[in-house]
Amino acid sequence: MNSSFQKRELSGTTVIDAEGEMTLLQGRIELGKEIRSVTSGNLLINFMKVKFIDSSVVGGLLDGFLCTTGRNNKFALCSIENVVSYNGRSMIKLLELSQLSSVLKVYADEASAIQAFHACECCGQKLPR
Repeated sequence: MNSSFQKRELSGTTVIDAEGEMTLLQGRIELGKEIRSVTSGNLLINFMKVKFIDSSVVGGLLDGFLCTTGRNNKFALCSIENVVSYNGRSMIKLLELSQLSSVLKVYADEASAIQAFHACECCGQKLPR
């Protein structure tokens, strides 16, 4: 199964909905193109409809994080709990093993991520728009 990506706007954030199985070509290259096409604002990658990723996708996510945060915007992932990587490991475990769980923000769902994007990082209070 191939992967696909749909972009949409939600509360001032670009959400990329990923779907399918993500390997080197689909994950690292195609997702990377989608991420780089977002030139302003916060970015959320929604993995709700993704079943499998290979480890190269993690590199693409790190590239996306650096690209987005380098523009002083926020970058996050959501709905990764059912995604499996190589050797049957969960995506959560893959991020922990690569120590990227301390860098990449991960939320249970997009509502939680959007709420966090609009909250003060030090105290959690909602910021004015």
